[in-house]
Amino acid sequence: MSTDSNLQNNYDASRQNYSRTLLLSLLTFTLLAFFSLVPVASVFADSNFAGEGNEASPFLISDAEGLAKLAQLVNASGTNATYKVKHYKLTSDIDLSGYQADVGWAPIGTNVTYNFSGTFDGDYHKITGLVIKNASTNNQGVFGYLNGGVVKNLGVENADVEGKENVGGIAGYAVAVANASITNCYTSGVISGTYAVGGIVGYVATNSSVRNCYSTSNVTGTTSNVGGVVGLLPSTGGIIENCFSQGVVIGNSYVGGVVGRIYHASASVTNCVALNPSVSAMSASTYYLGHVSGGTTGTLTNSYYRSDMVKGEESNNDFNNSKDGTSTEQTGTASFWTGTVNWDGDTIWSFKD
Repeated sequence: MSTDSNLQNNYDASRQNYSRTLLLSLLTFTLLAFFSLVPVASVFADSNFAGEGNEASPFLISDAEGLAKLAQLVNASGTNATYKVKHYKLTSDIDLSGYQADVGWAPIGTNVTYNFSGTFDGDYHKITGLVIKNASTNNQGVFGYLNGGVVKNLGVENADVEGKENVGGIAGYAVAVANASITNCYTSGVISGTYAVGGIVGYVATNSSVRNCYSTSNVTGTTSNVGGVVGLLPSTGGIIENCFSQGVVIGNSYVGGVVGRIYHASASVTNCVALNPSVSAMSASTYYLGHVSGGTTGTLTNSYYRSDMVKGEESNNDFNNSKDGTSTEQTGTASFWTGTVNWDGDTIWSFKD
């Protein structure tokens, strides 16, 4: 091959390499220019929710369809791992009346495998139209199974919830991996089940807490551990604090105005008030009936019940007065709440004499 041919071949190869380099440079410049003009969040936006799903920019839910989509994603094997850990925030009140057919609402999180462990901020909005008629299934509520999750600033009004075990207006079952909590929440309506039934949460397990919550719901459980706020508080580090209940509570054993049973030495109920008109038994053989707590292995501190609370006609047993709070006639005064039970009357609660 001649020298001229070698020079031509070298020239052609160099020109091809130069063209490739130029093309890659132009492509890189184009991508950099694109990303500098378009926010990264919009490039990788979630197809189901507005927002980024983190604490600074939570996923936003504005309607019943969005809340149902959250339940669907958390309860499915292919999407649970992604969506169960995110941050969510309501932007408006939610009406679930369109989800009342058949067994009604499908809770967000169903069991230990498909649980919710993220943060849900109701932002002081309320959910109405909640109906669950699923008497054969455990873990029923707006949320079914919380595993280290946080639910806060949420109201559920005029709920009609029926499940089997672990049933509540906000959540059926709550257990903590790290700082699981239900805070600043309330419910009204009717809550019923068999075992571990509460106006706010049915079963509050290890290191979980319920704080600054109240329920006016009527609560019924056909077996044991039935309470106006929490059904059962059985594990290490469980806490109920600054809560009250105001509905009728009926159960078969371990029945209390605030909690059905405190069943661990390190579990505690503090600064709580039972305003229930009655705490009742389902039969004459019912035992462990309490004003505040139906049974107490743990700590019950600075908690009170209305002095005219009555027990159900069916029970032959008196209220269990050991570790069961203190009778009071002062619940109608602001000083009782801010002074006696030490509630925050400035930023969390408001009181009128």
